[in-house]
Amino acid sequence: MQEPVQAMSLLKVRPIGLLPMVDEGENDENIICVHVDDPEYKTYNHVNEFPEHRLNEIKQFFKEYKNLEVKR
Repeated sequence: MQEPVQAMSLLKVRPIGLLPMVDEGENDENIICVHVDDPEYKTYNHVNEFPEHRLNEIKQFFKEYKNLEVKR
């Protein structure tokens, strides 16, 4: 979503995909969701609908935030 969110917030979201990764040698599937009221993302129903650069940004976020390896 476009707005900052406080940790432990409850949000109304819709899952649209899975990002399979590896964390310390073990599978770590991350669910990709969109906020249902965010005007920029509320129309997405599948992660494959994201522009390529947006999906790359998401992958990069997880790689840096969790220091994970993207499976592909």
